[in-house]
Amino acid sequence: MPTATLTSTAFARSPRAVHAGVNSQSIVFSSGTVTASGATTVFLTKLPIGATVLDVFGEHTINADTCPVDIGILNQQVSSGGTVTARFSSLSAFISGATKGSRTRAAVVNNLPYLVTAADTDTNRYNILVATATPGTQATNLILKYTVLYTLDA
Repeated sequence: MPTATLTSTAFARSPRAVHAGVNSQSIVFSSGTVTASGATTVFLTKLPIGATVLDVFGEHTINADTCPVDIGILNQQVSSGGTVTARFSSLSAFISGATKGSRTRAAVVNNLPYLVTAADTDTNRYNILVATATPGTQATNLILKYTVLYTLDA
């Protein structure tokens, strides 16, 4: 099955560094009539460099019998020529194989707390929180509802 990469509306925002202490970003994504099949990756939100991810939790649903979801991190760079390069990724760093219709939370053993980093030469000053859904069959109406908690204390 083909793969797809989709983006949430929260991904269009600049990385949030609201205040010292715990910051929270909640993301609700719906694919609507876009077909999810194979490994469908959704860019959920941008996490600023220097943030420490404390927790990731949420739930998802889709009109397919099964659809495990992984939640992870991606550092992606775009050259001046427009070439996109994934510098590093761990697409299941926080949650692996979450069951549809159930509330899921990252465990401390799953790389938490996680420091968001980048090389000094990286042009993007953020990493991307990603969800990868793998429905058993082609399906529409993938809905993701996740929250990430992180700090930016100096």
